[in-house]
Amino acid sequence: MDSIAVHHVVTDSREAAQYIMVEATDSRMLPALLEALKEQRTLKFTYAPYWSETPYDYSGVQPYALKMFERRWYLIARRDGDYRIFALDRMSKVELQEETYKRDPKFDLKEMFEGAYGIIVDDTPTESIRLKVDAYQANYLRSLPLHSSQHELKRTEEYSIFSLRVRPTYDFKQKLLSLGSTVEVLQPESLRADMRGEIQEMVKKYR
Repeated sequence: MDSIAVHHVVTDSREAAQYIMVEATDSRMLPALLEALKEQRTLKFTYAPYWSETPYDYSGVQPYALKMFERRWYLIARRDGDYRIFALDRMSKVELQEETYKRDPKFDLKEMFEGAYGIIVDDTPTESIRLKVDAYQANYLRSLPLHSSQHELKRTEEYSIFSLRVRPTYDFKQKLLSLGSTVEVLQPESLRADMRGEIQEMVKKYR
């Protein structure tokens, strides 16, 4: 909602816009999707996933929620009784259909993403993770936590140790890699081993 509010401020005020720089997001479909959510109308669209060279045509898709992650908007929807997540930047030819639906009262967006770092909600179990972070990088993690479950367990002049309850999915591992040598995974050993393997593969590319 903060992102949408800023967007309206920048759009409505040319004078303010020249003093505000925000990260670009593709929000062209938001008005139509918000309308579909409000009126509980099904959607029809074409979807082009990265893992396929052939786009797919969908219809009768029931929109349930919208989520932003790393400058991308995602639609959480239901189709044939299953929940799916669609990236808006891979959707095209979006149309609101006349067909309506009743939202499942048991649907809980927070519960769906419980333990998730970003947008991936596969069967990866939530784990207790401990990170050793150098003192400088720790300042950034305090002001902008990696996850709502983050707690600082120890703080010294050289480093801090943070704990999190997160699913160690692909997007979380990519985030840790982006922090470079400022962060070390202490536990669990399985995640530490995964990070070690990724770093070794990176080293091979720079030999």
